[in-house]
Amino acid sequence: MSRGITENDAKEYLEDMLTEGQVIGDEIVARDDEEFIKVAIAALEEIQRYRAIGTVEEIEGLNFSSNQLRLAKLVEEYKEKLKEYEAIGTVMECQEAGERQKAKKPLLHKDTNRADCPVCGGTVRGIDKPFGNWCSHCGQEIDWSE
Repeated sequence: MSRGITENDAKEYLEDMLTEGQVIGDEIVARDDEEFIKVAIAALEEIQRYRAIGTVEEIEGLNFSSNQLRLAKLVEEYKEKLKEYEAIGTVMECQEAGERQKAKKPLLHKDTNRADCPVCGGTVRGIDKPFGNWCSHCGQEIDWSE
């Protein structure tokens, strides 16, 4: 009784055709046929990968416990929350923003009435008055108290 040809049998046969120059009927495999044989081998390999995963019926038939389903839902919820946090900024970016909210004294120039930001060096005060309580370049809060 014949067991039939498997994907592995077909794949091996096709690979042999490429390496040994198999004869089909009275003709040796032509150069043009090599590309077709390579595509057929790739298709067989892809079918084998899908079969290794399991059929749709097998996957649908899996029974998940209520704990597994709850865990899967929690994972999805946490993924969404993580996306929200990532949209706000990285931990380092948030720490830097927090540091900039702690007021720092400006760097004063003795010869002029000019002052610079202690973080980025941008000008925060011109000849007459401060430009505000925040550095317009980096957002650092400036402490103007004497």
